[in-house]
Amino acid sequence: FFAVRAGCIPVIVSDFYPEYAPPFKSSVDMRDFGIFIPEKTFLQAPIDSLLAALENLPEDFLRAKLTNLTRAQRILLPDHPDSLFVPALLREALEAFEKNTDQGGLLFDAIPPPRPDILEDFAILSGLKVPYRVPSTLLHNDNSTNDKKNKHHNGLLVGVLSMPTNRNARLSIRQTWAENRKGQVFFVVAGLWEVIEQEFYEQGDL
Repeated sequence: FFAVRAGCIPVIVSDFYPEYAPPFKSSVDMRDFGIFIPEKTFLQAPIDSLLAALENLPEDFLRAKLTNLTRAQRILLPDHPDSLFVPALLREALEAFEKNTDQGGLLFDAIPPPRPDILEDFAILSGLKVPYRVPSTLLHNDNSTNDKKNKHHNGLLVGVLSMPTNRNARLSIRQTWAENRKGQVFFVVAGLWEVIEQEFYEQGDL
């Protein structure tokens, strides 16, 4: 990036960078303005490979690289006087979106599912009024959705006492013996709401 900004031809040691990691791949081909050295060649003889790649380069070759570099600067530099950064960015985003949807997905797949409804109430413990929150799904569990493997568990609810900071332990339980007991295993956690709020909504079993 700094070489491009300075108007210098970048020299890059990589076999796959142009295919997998270039900026604005849809608008710019780094091979048009950069000089690439194979990784194996460089590792065998770093100095010699650099000299071989850079010595005695034809003037027309360098001029072509610099001309392409000037065009690339308009795309890669958002503060260029004649910048094409924003159109290139939008094109890149559109092509990524179209590619993702063609594969049956959406860029927004990472959006978390809707938050579960919450039942908020108070319990009296040792004469103290203690507030609690429970996902409504735990109170209206439909065992008819369980598969045949788990039918013998119908009607069984398992409560696991847990500290707010023991998130890794809860994750381990979810991934092992509680994996096939969705809606039958829940964690009883006492502590600050801020500590467990995200997990509460993500997992629905606190």
